[in-house]
Amino acid sequence: IIIGRYDITYSAVWDPFIEALKAWPKRDSFLQYLKRDFAFDQKIYKVVLHSSHDNFWHYANKPVNTKDGCSGWSSKGLLTLCPLEGILVQPSEDPQVKKIIRESFLYAAFMHDVIHVSYHNRCDIVRKANKQPPFPAPIKDWYVEGIAEMGIVQTYPRFKAEFYRFYFDKLHAQRLPLAQANNPGFAHYRTLGTMFLQ
Repeated sequence: IIIGRYDITYSAVWDPFIEALKAWPKRDSFLQYLKRDFAFDQKIYKVVLHSSHDNFWHYANKPVNTKDGCSGWSSKGLLTLCPLEGILVQPSEDPQVKKIIRESFLYAAFMHDVIHVSYHNRCDIVRKANKQPPFPAPIKDWYVEGIAEMGIVQTYPRFKAEFYRFYFDKLHAQRLPLAQANNPGFAHYRTLGTMFLQ
């Protein structure tokens, strides 16, 4: 299915998400943010939404026990998400409940990986334009993940408020070093990376 600039392959478990995405009021403004801040304007984003945890890891060509859970991953060519609670839109037969769910749903995981796709493509365009070789080593996690989270913070006031409240309530007093923001084993490394970029 094509929704705006998103070419989506999905299983039935994602039906409520797809219906909500069609009516998402920030769908266009989010892409405008990417064009403004990343100077990247992709015509189509390829999206794959999986039916199960196992299918997600098979698609990633990794063992299904890579992690207990799953969320998403991306490349220059596509982004893919796992059917995890908080990423899926919960179904309801009640029209009022359905309306509230759609209006309050935060597309954080989806936005996060769309930004990853945009970031990687923009870096590649700049590198080739300047005739630079591929990066000799992976870019640090704190920067890559921080960029993706910052895009959500900058375009979603509700997420921004919750994000800053969480940081100052839970992490600020600890004065954690940048090394922790580069440690995927630390649960809040993305939050730290984003704050270092603010």
